[in-house]
Amino acid sequence: MELYIVRHGQSMAQTKEDTSCDPHLSQKGLLQAEALGDRFSDIHFDYIYASHQSRALQTAVEVAKKQTGKPLITVVPELAECGVNPLWDCDVDFHKSVYDNLSYTKTRLENIYSNDIERSLSALKLCVFPHAYESGFTKISDSNEGPVKSNEVNVLIAAHGMYDAYLLSHLVNFPFDVNMVVEQHNTCVNHLSLYMVNDIRRVKFISFNDYHHLSEEIV
Repeated sequence: MELYIVRHGQSMAQTKEDTSCDPHLSQKGLLQAEALGDRFSDIHFDYIYASHQSRALQTAVEVAKKQTGKPLITVVPELAECGVNPLWDCDVDFHKSVYDNLSYTKTRLENIYSNDIERSLSALKLCVFPHAYESGFTKISDSNEGPVKSNEVNVLIAAHGMYDAYLLSHLVNFPFDVNMVVEQHNTCVNHLSLYMVNDIRRVKFISFNDYHHLSEEIV
């Protein structure tokens, strides 16, 4: 499985244009998201997930627009930025105005999370594990056989800077500390391969905080 965790593009909160709880992408943010879509245009995503905050959804939409057909985007409130209550209602009308093939998970109505760490683990179980280890990866009997290849499943998660750090921390089994600085640039790409070797789960980092798809004008 190839997993791509990205941060949203620049928001109108970052430009001081919108101080609401759900700012949209700025004009630069939209250009950044379009550039991300161009970067991913030759990758077929089997699953696309986004948080229910508009800036993350808009970013996922620009990727989806460059895919063949009109792929489903699953909106997952558990992927919201740290400190945001996943029970908070999103702007569904705005979502539908930018993309009309959306599905909303119901899990937020059934779970009360004690903290962001618990919520991030729940998001991974919802968005990643069903398509990875639990669904049967290509199992490699000998790690010396050559380059490790996972099964042909590509998953995109569009979320938020701090929240991406939580997700990455869980995946590599590294305790997250709020005092750590885990830099996540606008529309950066974190690419990981998830696979099995001798029935042991493995995670390989391919790229971290990679934003080479952005030109100097929109970095």
